[in-house]
Amino acid sequence: MLKRVGTLAFTTMVRVGANLLTFLMAARLIGPGEFGQLMLANSISLILAGIFSWGINPYLLSTLPKISLARQERLIAQLFSGKIIVGVPVVIMLWLGGQLSGYSGANLFIVVLIAITIETFLDFFSTIFRATNRVGADTVFLTVAALIQLGSIAIVYPWVKSAQQIAVTILVARFVALGIVIAFGVSEKMGLCCLNVRKIIRRLTSINAFALDTFLQNLFGQVDSIIISLTVGHTAVGIYQSAMRFYFGFSNAIGVLSNAFIPKLAEHQLYTKAWLNNYLVMRRFFLATGGAVCVVLVFGGYEIIAVVLGHKYSEAGALMPWIGVLFLLRCFASCNGAALTVANQQRYRTKINLLNWFGIISFGAILTRNFGLVGWLLSLNIGTVFLIFFYQMKLIQMESRKTRNLGERT
Repeated sequence: MLKRVGTLAFTTMVRVGANLLTFLMAARLIGPGEFGQLMLANSISLILAGIFSWGINPYLLSTLPKISLARQERLIAQLFSGKIIVGVPVVIMLWLGGQLSGYSGANLFIVVLIAITIETFLDFFSTIFRATNRVGADTVFLTVAALIQLGSIAIVYPWVKSAQQIAVTILVARFVALGIVIAFGVSEKMGLCCLNVRKIIRRLTSINAFALDTFLQNLFGQVDSIIISLTVGHTAVGIYQSAMRFYFGFSNAIGVLSNAFIPKLAEHQLYTKAWLNNYLVMRRFFLATGGAVCVVLVFGGYEIIAVVLGHKYSEAGALMPWIGVLFLLRCFASCNGAALTVANQQRYRTKINLLNWFGIISFGAILTRNFGLVGWLLSLNIGTVFLIFFYQMKLIQMESRKTRNLGERT
């Protein structure tokens, strides 16, 4: 398990480092105002990516380890086709809508949306590699993809003058990376012509709970830009998202731990000794990671902003302690969320997340208008405490029911 976590951690560090450096270079180069426009387009695209993703990745992680090779290939082919059926028409319709509306930021938005869509396919293949114990292939291809993106930005850095030029560079880099992964790394049969569209749609509708849960999770860190843009302005979006780049950089560790432990938990029956042992190990990893990052951001946040982003982003320093606490809370919530995913409690997670986002958006808009960016972060922290409480209550309830059922049988 330690080897698996270590390999996934290395892959994620390379990918996170490349993404973090890409956006930090962009932030320094174009300033808070234009960076805010880039991040607003990025946030809306990531929310829409929740539709393209359709909850497929967590579904694959929890399902592939349990089925035969033949069924794995059939399932992967169906879901790959499903991503195309859902994603491509949406991108085309949004592009046409942008052209017809005459919106000045339409071209930037579409470029960013296509780049994010390509990234969802990279994540899809990465999930397959991890769920089928091909961690080595995952490491190689994601490292190559990350280095291509970072190298592309570094090459054009002296000539880049706008957010759209940065977006086009990222798009080209991700397209090249996707081509490499498909050409050299994918062994599954993924043809569209041999598959029944009706069966594909039936498969997608069978994982609606995963789809809605993933969409709601994608709102985190992305709906922020929309609320802040409406209440405070584009420049504030640039300040906020520049600070949140560090959160999202570190938050990839949450994905690493989930990808490492969900398949292991899925191998065992719920609340058996082996399942509990893996769950406790997972919780220690999550809390240790969250605690370490929290300490760094709370006590070193101002210095990090000053050194990395410069005086234009000095206001972001005051946000870093709040972001550190938020990261620790999200680690706790994500640990319990992973356990609920393995226990097939996606519907419960979805209901709780819907309530959570209703509260965050309702109170967050008010707090942001009155207290600025700190008000929004305060609403996110309160909402995450809400998630922790209800996730934990569900796990306790499930354990009690399991114990009671065993007692009745004996």
